[in-house]
Amino acid sequence: MLKGGVSVYTKTIGMPSAKKVLLRALDNCDTNYPIVPSFTYKSDNLDLLLDKTEKEYKDIMLEKDNLDHAIACHWGPNAFGFVFVERE
Repeated sequence: MLKGGVSVYTKTIGMPSAKKVLLRALDNCDTNYPIVPSFTYKSDNLDLLLDKTEKEYKDIMLEKDNLDHAIACHWGPNAFGFVFVERE
């Protein structure tokens, strides 16, 4: 990844696998900045992920963000994840 770039985690097979990948990704989060839990269309999948998210990360999260169409069209319906600043 280029400095100042964007990291994107690819699709996985199955919801449990996707949740594990996303929760592990938070280990690289710079907790000096907020985390934005994001989703497209419905937040059901995100809500299940948030139930498994550690409190230290929940404490710095902003409100859930239903992504606008410019980004959502790349994620697809019912997608979910976190937007955060990665530690250097």
